[in-house]
Amino acid sequence: MIDRAETKPSQFTTAIPALEIGSVLLFSGLTELEDRIRKTLQSFWTRSAVIVPGPHNAPVVLQGTSRPIASDMIDGETRSGVQIVAVQDVFGSFAGTIAFRAIGPGISPHRKDSLARFALATRGVPFNMSPYYSLRAAHRRNREGDGRQYFCTELVAAALQEIGVLVRPPAGRFASNYFPGDFAQESEDVCLSEGYELLDQFVLKCPIEVVAG
Repeated sequence: MIDRAETKPSQFTTAIPALEIGSVLLFSGLTELEDRIRKTLQSFWTRSAVIVPGPHNAPVVLQGTSRPIASDMIDGETRSGVQIVAVQDVFGSFAGTIAFRAIGPGISPHRKDSLARFALATRGVPFNMSPYYSLRAAHRRNREGDGRQYFCTELVAAALQEIGVLVRPPAGRFASNYFPGDFAQESEDVCLSEGYELLDQFVLKCPIEVVAG
C-alpha cells in the first residue's frame, strides 16, 4: 500500500469552503478494492470528479463511477456511469479521504455555461468498466476515447478540455490518458492552457456533515 506520508497535502481543512466551479475532486476510499487500485496505480488517489454549475449556478459534482454512493440529482436514481450529484451527498456518504483543488484564476461565466452543457450532455453515459483502462492511462497508452463511455478521470479531463482549461491533442494529451494522481498536488502532471493553474490542495476526512454557507 502507498505510504500516506508520501502524499501529505499542503493544506488541511475540517470544513468545506465554497467549492469553485471547475474544482477537481480526488478520492481515496477505505475498501479492499481501493487498496488494490492504489497498489495498481501507485497512487494514493483512486478516483476523481469535477465541480460543475447546478441549479441557480450552485456547485454540484459531475462524476463517472462504477460504485455510486449517491443518487443523481435529476432523476433520483442511483446507478453507475456519469452522474450529477449534490455536494452534500458526496461528502456526507463517502468513507475515506477527499481532496479538492480549484482552478486559478477561476472560470469565466461563458466557460461555466459550457461546463454545464457538457455535464448535461454526458450525464447517463456508461462507465468504462475495463480493468486495464486506468492502468493504461497512467502509462499514457490509451487511444482517444469516443465519448460513449468514460473512466472517472477521463471525464474530468474531457470536461476541462471542453472549456479550454486543459490543452487538447496534439499539444496536450488525450483525456483518456489522465488518471487521478495527475491532478494531485504531490504528483501533478497535467497539460494546462496558458494562464491557468491548479491551486493549493485541501483534504478532508469523510464522511462529514456538510453545512451550507
